[in-house]
Amino acid sequence: MIESMQGHHLQFLMYKILHDTDLNPHHDRLSMPKNQLSNKKFMGEELKEKLKGGGLLEVKVIDPCLTEYELRMKRWVFKTSYSYVLNSGWSKIFTDKTNNFKAKDMLQVWTFRVSDPNLVDQERICFALVKHKDVKDPRKILDHRRP
Repeated sequence: MIESMQGHHLQFLMYKILHDTDLNPHHDRLSMPKNQLSNKKFMGEELKEKLKGGGLLEVKVIDPCLTEYELRMKRWVFKTSYSYVLNSGWSKIFTDKTNNFKAKDMLQVWTFRVSDPNLVDQERICFALVKHKDVKDPRKILDHRRP
């Protein structure tokens, strides 16, 4: 699917264990805390600047069933850290019965870029979600990647 979108610069971003708040339609957001990102520079300086001070980005997200969604991405700042947040449509992804998301499910979050004809000389950041099958204890996968 990424190839068909002429996507490039594919990078693994994080393992995300879904929590109840990630699956709550009232919250309608997927949080990606800075301290869980494998590559904190995935945004690049230009896009990072756009998110500062409450800005947002329009992003594409591909769910595990290869359905494409338009979401917004924001940066939420806390006292000592920040999180990137996918919202304004996230609930459509987790309520889709074909994804069958539940609390404690583990996702791989990947990022890639596509050329955007609406933006002169700019690329759009996109995300792809891959659901891990049959992960009984997600900590074992997370512990395995630690040095």
